[in-house]
Amino acid sequence: MSRYDYSQLSDVEFEDLVADLMRAETGDRYERFARGPDGGIDLRHLAPGERPDIVQCKHYVRSSFSQLEGSLHVESERVQKIGPRRYYVATTHPLTPRQKDRLFAMFRPFMLSAGDVLGPDDIDNMLTAHPAVERAHVKLWLTNATTLEKLLRAQTENRTAMLATQIRRSLPLYVESSAFLTAQTMLYDKSICVIVGEPGIGKTVLARMLLLDAMGKDYQPVDVSEDIDEAWSVLAAGELQVFYYDDFLGMADFREKLGKNEDHRLANFIERVSGDKSKLLVMTTRAYVLAQALRIYERLQVVDKPVRKYVLLLDAYSRLDRAKILYNHLFHSALPAARRLVFNDARAYLRIIDHANYSPRLIEAIVEAASEARSDDDIVKNAIDALDRPERIWGKAFAGHLDDVQRAVLLTLVTFSASATMQGLASAIETYCRTQAVVIGPGGFEGALKVLETTFITIDAVTPRGRLVRFRNPSIRDFVIDYLNNNPVELSPLVRSSFTFEQAQRLWLIASSVTEKAGVEGGLSQALRQMGVEYVDLLRSLLIKPGLSHAQADGPTEIPASVLRESRLAFLLSIASDERFSSGRDWLVSEVAKVVDAWSRGDGQSEKFGLLIEAAQKADYLPKALVADLIAAAKRLLQGQIGSAESWRRLVDFHEDWADLFSEDEWSTTQSEFGAFLTDELAQWPYPDDLGTLEHCADALGFALPDEFEEAKEREAHDRSEAETRAEDEWRDRGPTFEPRHEASDDEIEAMFDRLADHA
Repeated sequence: MSRYDYSQLSDVEFEDLVADLMRAETGDRYERFARGPDGGIDLRHLAPGERPDIVQCKHYVRSSFSQLEGSLHVESERVQKIGPRRYYVATTHPLTPRQKDRLFAMFRPFMLSAGDVLGPDDIDNMLTAHPAVERAHVKLWLTNATTLEKLLRAQTENRTAMLATQIRRSLPLYVESSAFLTAQTMLYDKSICVIVGEPGIGKTVLARMLLLDAMGKDYQPVDVSEDIDEAWSVLAAGELQVFYYDDFLGMADFREKLGKNEDHRLANFIERVSGDKSKLLVMTTRAYVLAQALRIYERLQVVDKPVRKYVLLLDAYSRLDRAKILYNHLFHSALPAARRLVFNDARAYLRIIDHANYSPRLIEAIVEAASEARSDDDIVKNAIDALDRPERIWGKAFAGHLDDVQRAVLLTLVTFSASATMQGLASAIETYCRTQAVVIGPGGFEGALKVLETTFITIDAVTPRGRLVRFRNPSIRDFVIDYLNNNPVELSPLVRSSFTFEQAQRLWLIASSVTEKAGVEGGLSQALRQMGVEYVDLLRSLLIKPGLSHAQADGPTEIPASVLRESRLAFLLSIASDERFSSGRDWLVSEVAKVVDAWSRGDGQSEKFGLLIEAAQKADYLPKALVADLIAAAKRLLQGQIGSAESWRRLVDFHEDWADLFSEDEWSTTQSEFGAFLTDELAQWPYPDDLGTLEHCADALGFALPDEFEEAKEREAHDRSEAETRAEDEWRDRGPTFEPRHEASDDEIEAMFDRLADHA
């Protein structure tokens, strides 16, 4: 069996692969030869004064041998007329020795032996002999069976199993663009690549290809979902690790992720990984969310310089890449041949690939919609309409094809973060429909999911917490948010259906993001302000209810309200500055006083204290004495929860801001306690996991590091060097690319799409 899954390639990609293999094998350049009336030629090498060497490529991986033989019989008549010096056949159809002999007999005058008939096993052997070709063909490298097996066997959380399924599903449609090579070079040179772009441009697909590529080089994957602490918790010196953090600033508003002091920990992680060849960090974010965060969130300026240094702006594709993306979607689609060929009529594909609103996600939707068009004549018209106004793709189905329960599923799903469990979503929808007097009949919820799964949502495999429901892609979520903004009357039922504090909070963040992006107050913000007291009362009632975390691989997990107390109160303090939400100010004063008491007893989340203090300092309605008490209580909380390098970092950082709260004797005692802690840490062999944090704390404390610390750093440096050497050896072997990309002409694109007729 072949080591590669050639079915992932289109016929164009297979031909490109064979051309590069023939060049590597013979030293001769083989040109791609456009199809003409004579046929018989896919690739040609023409030496001066010689007859041509010709390669016929047959991507017949899902066809029978009789179909392959029949097609080549037609080609044989044309080959007789051309009279090449040598003729090769390369095919993805598995061949037995007898079958190769039959094909050789067909072209005997122009073949030296049956060895000139290249089946998938022969192509495998050529790739083994020429690894640079494999490396140059990224998609082929990523479909290497060994690479996919590594992903499936990954021990870093079950979430990688979901990633494996998603990557395998997207591979056939993936096009090897120059963006991958640029991102790949940045990642291995700098250890970090932040892919930035607008929705639908292909950020997540590119990031996942980088992840899979790194895994093929023996890097262990870490899928970061909730926040960067997940990466910190498994960071291991001396091990090859690749960290993947999709939408690291949130999908709609940076406060989705940076509301928990994420900026500081993220900056530290970037600094830790930067330049360490044994560690790779791949992150994605939307362009406007990154700009919003850098402009508004003051503390993120710590991250500003590093992030910009590692940014790859994914803003456009070459004309050839656009054409290949459309071609791959058509080639691998389940559309009847006649409907695929509609895109060839009057070169309609040119109108699509040259459209100003072109994006891979719209191409996916256009090809899928082609199967539902009433007639062939409507296919291209609908495609251009969708590009002119992308919202029509979802709007038509949302407004005209969905019933009330189905629409309720989509509206309610917006209030969840990455995904919702069946049970959680059903509970929210039941409440929503009750407030809207929508009747859910027997099996109505399950029936709604079945309808939506084909177009709007994805239902993941069964996990210990049940099946998970998520939007099929972020553009659908964006559409639903846009719909809510234009139909704000739908907001209040959604707010009332929230069963966690974070659901109601997320609607506020979404509304704020829409307003900021538009530059004027949107319908969602206006609707929330009109709710006023009702919104505050709902948040107060949910303050003591459990929340949900999406950090686990098998779906959302329940979090006790006590763990979320600080972050929730910080949000309430911030919105109460608006007079329309000021009804709870007196209550907030009492709640902050409760936190002061709890912190003084050592009861609280020390890693989240900064967020609450920052919000309290900005809340001018809070008594200044209460804010001072809160800061003093934070000091006692931090002192009482010392037990790790990170907890020491929080204490010394707190001291930088509020040094006057510490007496000289108290700080001297703190230094001594740190010395004892450091001694215990250095007893770990061969070294503690967080030497960098310990060094930062020692510097802030004015503590002279012992010789044992330098010895531990040397051991860590040795392990890191060995891991970096392994990584560099893998990277050095990736090989060069063969042909530079160029801007395709109309005729070149026409030659590509004419191939669709071969599969009719």
